[in-house]
Amino acid sequence: MKTYPFNAIIAGDVFHAEYLNYKSALKKHYFYCVYSQVEDKNNALVEDIVGVMISTNDKFEKLSEQGMNDYNVEVEINGKKAWVCSDKVYRFSLQDSTIKLQKKVSVIIPKNVQDDIVSKFSRFYLEATRQMLENVNKHN
Repeated sequence: MKTYPFNAIIAGDVFHAEYLNYKSALKKHYFYCVYSQVEDKNNALVEDIVGVMISTNDKFEKLSEQGMNDYNVEVEINGKKAWVCSDKVYRFSLQDSTIKLQKKVSVIIPKNVQDDIVSKFSRFYLEATRQMLENVNKHN
């Protein structure tokens, strides 16, 4: 049985990350945790978490108004309108010294909104799986 600290980031938690993007620029975002190796019964490792980005960019509101809100879920973070982008997936290593992660226990997302995030995230991954299977079958 795995043991982990009481403050471990697990699926359903909101966390803040400071990280370097692919251009080595410092980025800061909130994320909604969708996977934690700590909780993975099939994996002995405990170093990685996966989160979907939460953005306050108002382009997501405009997309929603245009009926093009494909995988985004509106939430409120620190009194500000934001969107959980279920198709913007990031994997973080807890051992990476260039990344600062902080669990945000003060940010509470209501159960019905969490259910919507799970639904949109599942729909995105089902689409990704469909595309992979379709293309694997084309190559065989």
